[in-house]
Amino acid sequence: MTRIDFNDNTVESRYTYRHNPISEYSFLILKREDDETDFAQIGEYTVLDMEEDRNLSERKVMNLVSALNGRQKLMELGEETGKRILFHPIPRTNETEKSKIIFHELKEDIGVSKENAILTIMEDLEDDN
Repeated sequence: MTRIDFNDNTVESRYTYRHNPISEYSFLILKREDDETDFAQIGEYTVLDMEEDRNLSERKVMNLVSALNGRQKLMELGEETGKRILFHPIPRTNETEKSKIIFHELKEDIGVSKENAILTIMEDLEDDN
């Protein structure tokens, strides 16, 4: 998938993202309710690897937003980076706590992973039905 394909498919999407105005290594994840015209922040993607190219970080966020919007066709990034991305959720300790997912990069030649980013999502407390 190219950036043009991605942009063509975002017209009536429920989820989107924006650069975080407070941190250059962070992106805000936004959601629009059916009856709203504005987007509300529901999460944040924060890059932990300060050596990662900002454009690559943004393409990863684009893929996350595409997946949230139900798209199956995502940008292939593995060949470009030579790394695999692994992830694991952090268990919540109570209902009001945000869900957190830690992303790790695994370099094929080394076999050791390192933390790459953290995705924090607020749980929907209301039923969408």
